[in-house]
Amino acid sequence: MTKRSHSVSVLNQKLVIRSEADGAYVDQVAGYVNGKVQEVLDRTKTASTLTASLLACLNVADELFQERKGKKDARGRAAKKVREIIGLIDVELGGNETPAVAG
Repeated sequence: MTKRSHSVSVLNQKLVIRSEADGAYVDQVAGYVNGKVQEVLDRTKTASTLTASLLACLNVADELFQERKGKKDARGRAAKKVREIIGLIDVELGGNETPAVAG
């Protein structure tokens, strides 16, 4: 896919982004970032735009890490459930053996 240039504005700063994504997606991402920076500016009142931008980056990175952790935890819970179900199926098919379920 070919990269295209997209013009966006974050904190009234015009940026040209080269991306394979469509313009609507690039606008959505830029709007999200702009909103996060604006949230920091609204909460702190005294933050410079640079400080607000850095704090917004940290907030977005935290969101990403929390999301990744949540997915990892969910995968672990799902894998444990699958092992339990397989153990129950093994017992049912194999007789009265007790399933060995590793945690």
